[in-house]
Amino acid sequence: LVPSMRDLERMRQEALRGKARLGDVLDGLKDADDKKRSGLQGLAEIDVVKSRVEVACSALREVGSWERKVRDCEQMVHSGNLPEALKQSNSLKGVLEAFRMLPEYAKKEEQLVQLEEQLLNSARRRARGAVERNAPDELRACREVFAGMDRHQEAASIANGVFLELSDRAWNSQDPKAGASAAELANAAKAVFDSLAQALEERGPLLQALEQPQTVGEEATEDPATPSASSASAPPVTVVAVKAALAGLSTKLESYLAHDGKVEDETTVHNKASRAVALLAVYADGFQALAASTPLGHQWLEVCKDSSEKEVLPWALLREVVRFVLLRPMQDDAMALAPPTSGQLRPSEAVLAAESNATRLLQMPSTWARRVEQQGAEQLCVPWLACVDEAIAAHWRQWDRLIETFHNTLQSKSREASDDLPAKGYDPALLQECMQLHSILHESLQAKFQSFQAETLQHVGQMRTSQSAIGHALKEKLKDPEVWCEKLALPSVIALKSAADLMDSSVPGNSRVLPSSAAALANAEKQVRSLVTQCCAQPVTIILRGYPEMQEWVRGDDDASAEALAMAG
Repeated sequence: LVPSMRDLERMRQEALRGKARLGDVLDGLKDADDKKRSGLQGLAEIDVVKSRVEVACSALREVGSWERKVRDCEQMVHSGNLPEALKQSNSLKGVLEAFRMLPEYAKKEEQLVQLEEQLLNSARRRARGAVERNAPDELRACREVFAGMDRHQEAASIANGVFLELSDRAWNSQDPKAGASAAELANAAKAVFDSLAQALEERGPLLQALEQPQTVGEEATEDPATPSASSASAPPVTVVAVKAALAGLSTKLESYLAHDGKVEDETTVHNKASRAVALLAVYADGFQALAASTPLGHQWLEVCKDSSEKEVLPWALLREVVRFVLLRPMQDDAMALAPPTSGQLRPSEAVLAAESNATRLLQMPSTWARRVEQQGAEQLCVPWLACVDEAIAAHWRQWDRLIETFHNTLQSKSREASDDLPAKGYDPALLQECMQLHSILHESLQAKFQSFQAETLQHVGQMRTSQSAIGHALKEKLKDPEVWCEKLALPSVIALKSAADLMDSSVPGNSRVLPSSAAALANAEKQVRSLVTQCCAQPVTIILRGYPEMQEWVRGDDDASAEALAMAG
């Protein structure tokens, strides 16, 4: 035990000596680190001084060459050697840093800014000329300048300006005046579409070249037909240029199509209808030509999308189309087939004629649908449905005049009746004619109207499948019912929203088709049912007409008492 204790004590002493030596080593390392750190700090200070000396030397060397380089750069700009001018400008930027510590820095910085502005303006002019002349090589050089100056959208903006100018020239070549005829306005719009289609074919490769990424000193090598990754976030240049030109045309047409609020005579209505038909045909053909052009490729759907500033299709034109191409012909047909109310016809003949006219009207949805399809406006199927509802409802409201004729006849019979001849107010033939009218509305026409609803819904479904170029534009235009119902407002906002809600439902039912027409027909049937009831009750009404004023109900109390006493005696 004693030897073991001595060993432990010896080990403890050695541990204490080791700890003391380790502390000495750590102190030595700390001193060495402090010396090294101070040495590195000194080296950094020396490096800063060295850099300042080098900058000062560079500034002294460049003082004499600055003006020469500026003149060389200006000469390159004036001679059209824009890529070399860009390199010289970038070189001057590096030289400018050498003057940062000198008093001449502000002056030379302003001088460099002016030089860059000259370079940018020259590149813009030459790029515009390159687009106008269809010169891809010259445009490529300008794009290199724009990329080097971080102005990547300059070329696209210039292309937009060129296309706008081309469309303006085409419009002005026709020079439609205020109050221009349908043919003059259609010719001006057609000239714009023709110029756009021609410009796309001639400058298609040039516009597609603008889609490719471009960096300073290198040419794009991607396939022009393949959208680049850098252009994925921004609309393609070709799409933006075409939309800008179409928006310019929409702005011009808005001033011609604006409604002045004046009462329109038949001639004015006819001229506006001709104008709407002509412009719709021009847009249908023009859109088809643009969509088929090679530069646009599969990008037509992008062209059709409106933005807050650019309208591919003007709302004013769509309102005119809905009013004069869709609604007005339907209203004319409904008015022409209104129930006859001529006094020359017997009531039974008038009822049969009204039924015949209504039957003919309810056979017209295919005619109305075909008319829209011929105009290429199938995607206006929802407004078309609302217009059908309005026209048929107006027709059923025309039955009120026929029903009123029966009502007046009944009143006349009632006035001819006297207390002595109450049967004179009863006319079995009139009752039979009223019941005939009710049977036609309740059974015959009700069944035909239900078939009409189903056929109308079928036509709407067929029209919605249209895939024409103007069909895509109309479908995009009518995407949000909350917007387009308020914009069109024809035949009414409520009718448009009702039709839109019907088509948005998963399974449209016939019971919800043409709600205004169904309500108007139900109202006419209700009036006829009341008329039949009055006709049946008229003899009793005539007999009881003087009943409240009979002597038994107006005698005094004394007379009644005397009579009672007499009866009792």
